[in-house]
Amino acid sequence: MSECAVVYVESGRIIKKEIVNGELTSIVKEFAKRLLEEWNPEMSDFIVLKDQYTISLKIPISRDVLDKLSKYSHVRRVGDKAEALIPVYEITYSNKWTEDTLQTDRLVIILPNINDEITDNVVNNIITMFSERKGEEEILEE
Repeated sequence: MSECAVVYVESGRIIKKEIVNGELTSIVKEFAKRLLEEWNPEMSDFIVLKDQYTISLKIPISRDVLDKLSKYSHVRRVGDKAEALIPVYEITYSNKWTEDTLQTDRLVIILPNINDEITDNVVNNIITMFSERKGEEEILEE
């Protein structure tokens, strides 16, 4: 059985993080069903995105981390580091469109729980990406 990190984000801030046991796709489906109950279809789109994130790790890698990564990707050496792809799901259920830009208020990120450092890096990159979109939108409005 795998472990997955489920991270709740509101207004660009992490409000809750939990570890859930089970297969990644089953967990994504379960949380999508739960979040449908919180979704207001008159106010927002409901979007589930699947992405692949490249993670970079210092060598040597522990056997535990290598075993977890090998379920999702081939780990390869790149210079003095190792790289692998991991699947990451983003479920947004409170958002609004302003012209061609999506502003996300509430988001749940689900990914394999490799270790805390990887989870934190991936989640922070996603939050930054959404914040930059909002920042671009604010610049355009000025």
